[in-house]
Amino acid sequence: MISDFHQIEKKPAFSRLFHAFFQRWSVGLILTGILTAGWWLPLEALPSWSGCLLKRISGWACPGCGLTRAFLVLSRGQIMQAFQFNPAGPLLYAAFSMAWLLQFFPKESRVRAHLVLFWERVRAPVSLMIVGLLFGHWLIKMLARGLSAE
Repeated sequence: MISDFHQIEKKPAFSRLFHAFFQRWSVGLILTGILTAGWWLPLEALPSWSGCLLKRISGWACPGCGLTRAFLVLSRGQIMQAFQFNPAGPLLYAAFSMAWLLQFFPKESRVRAHLVLFWERVRAPVSLMIVGLLFGHWLIKMLARGLSAE
C-alpha cells in the first residue's frame, strides 16, 4: 500500500515557469514603480495630509515619515533634498535599486553573481546604517518636538 505522501502531484513545468516569471517580473514592476514615481508624480501632487497611520492617530511622526517624498525627489536626482526629508531615503533607494537591477539578470549570469556577492558584503552595514538613520533621525525629531513643546 502506497501512502498519500508518495502520491502528491508535482506541478507541471509550465506552471513552475509561469510562477517564477510572474514572481520575478511582478517584483521588478513594483520596484520600477517605486523608483520612478518622481518622474510621473510631482511632489506637489501628494496630499497635504499624512498617510502615516501613527501620525494620524498620535500626531507623532514615525521613523519612516518622509520616505515617500525622499523617493520622489531621488528619482529626479535631488539627493540633498531627499536627505532633508529622511536621511535613510538615499540608502534605502540604493538598496531598492540593487534589488531592481538584479531582476534583469538570469540566475546563471556572471554579472548577477558579482552583484549578489557585492550585496552580500555590504548588506549588513547598509542595513545597520538605514536602521540607524531611520531611528536616529526620528529620535532627534521627537526630542526637538518635546523641547519645543515646553
